[in-house]
Amino acid sequence: MAPTLRDNPLLRASEVAHILHVHKSTIRRWAKQGLIPYTSSPTGVLLFPIPTFRAWLRKTYGPEAALLLDEERKSESSRGA
Repeated sequence: MAPTLRDNPLLRASEVAHILHVHKSTIRRWAKQGLIPYTSSPTGVLLFPIPTFRAWLRKTYGPEAALLLDEERKSESSRGA
């Protein structure tokens, strides 16, 4: 079974892109430009800690924007992920 948002405190660029409805290359570009906080794995994979991402959503898009992450997590639960 693949890890889910509920299980992992880190999001990949593709997961952040899905939540924000943009392409993952956009997320990578934003990260490299310093527009969105991230960390890197030892192999260079961009990772986005959920608490930091949630705070960034609130700061960037407003308090209700963090609900996007919560909705994605609920949707994942209902799909049985």
